Amino acid sequence: MRMHFLEHAPYGGGAYIEQWAVEKGFDISRTKLHEGEALPSSREYDALVLMGGPMSVNDDFKYPWLKAEKEHISKAVAQGRHVLGLCFGAQILAQALGAWVGRSPLPEVGWQTVQLTPYASCTRYLADFPPEFIALQWHYDAFELPRHAVLLAESGTCAQAFALGEQVLGLQFHLEATRTSLERLVADLGGSLVPKATVQDAPTILNLADEHLPTLNRLCRSLCDRFFR
Repeated sequence: MRMHFLEHAPYGGGAYIEQWAVEKGFDISRTKLHEGEALPSSREYDALVLMGGPMSVNDDFKYPWLKAEKEHISKAVAQGRHVLGLCFGAQILAQALGAWVGRSPLPEVGWQTVQLTPYASCTRYLADFPPEFIALQWHYDAFELPRHAVLLAESGTCAQAFALGEQVLGLQFHLEATRTSLERLVADLGGSLVPKATVQDAPTILNLADEHLPTLNRLCRSLCDRFFR
């Protein structure tokens, strides 16, 4: 399989998903949109992974490439590619499919609880997920569900995962996080964090990583094994 990553920030590499794909012998390619790189042809890949970023999907005037990216994503979905969106990637996937994306009722930053919905048991790629687990969050916006999409997970604040058919999946949380990717994320964005009920400070996020990352990586591997096939 050929896997292509759309990246939106210097810390937005493929992390655990890329590590898994390399182990599986996938052909890996990427577009760094934040550096002005051009989008590929959808004929160049079988799976598209949409990574995180600090911007809003509504910042079209500030980031002119957003409009073209949304059109590209919509086309990839229509052509039957596997498409996985993570955090900002899930938001832009939702908007590309016609859903509302805007400010979340509360920001969620740090290690937070996610609960699966009853529909999640019907999806093969969440077979190893427990009904409730701790995931890494770092978002200020939220999405509504695209038409015909199914809600797979939620938190006390907003929707956390949706699926459209068997080959389109959006995850609000950072399932792909590794120690290295988390340290890069904290280095870039952690300095502005103000702790509150749904926001942890940078030291807390890093201190809890060793406790939660092994489970998160196991769940990520399980999902990739089932989703990208």
